[in-house]
Amino acid sequence: MQSKQQKILIDINGLIIKSCNTIFNIQFLSNHSLLRTFPLVDSIFSSLFLMPLSEKVTIEKVETYSPLLQGIYDFTFCRENDNQRDYIVWVIMDMTFTYENLKRIQQNRQEQLIKKERTLIFSQK
Repeated sequence: MQSKQQKILIDINGLIIKSCNTIFNIQFLSNHSLLRTFPLVDSIFSSLFLMPLSEKVTIEKVETYSPLLQGIYDFTFCRENDNQRDYIVWVIMDMTFTYENLKRIQQNRQEQLIKKERTLIFSQK
């Protein structure tokens, strides 16, 4: 299953320059700072503008509970420049399906290990 991705361009003030709105419609925030809505992005935002141009930073397995964006995502940030201004490209990759499946597999394996250990313990009595 292919993951959806959304690309958002953000200016130095946290305002949206452009978004493809693939995962969620962000147009209602067009005159407001995106940073108030996404505390994680706010916490690293000033550091992103200190990165070398085109260097990428990825934060994986971000679980969000916001009504705007519920699920598990990988976030990639990159500083770019269009000869007029610096901006941040934020790519949101919807990995909910993949990570939920991974959680189920891990849980099943853990339960199997616990059953084996219990069986071993009780067989020794």
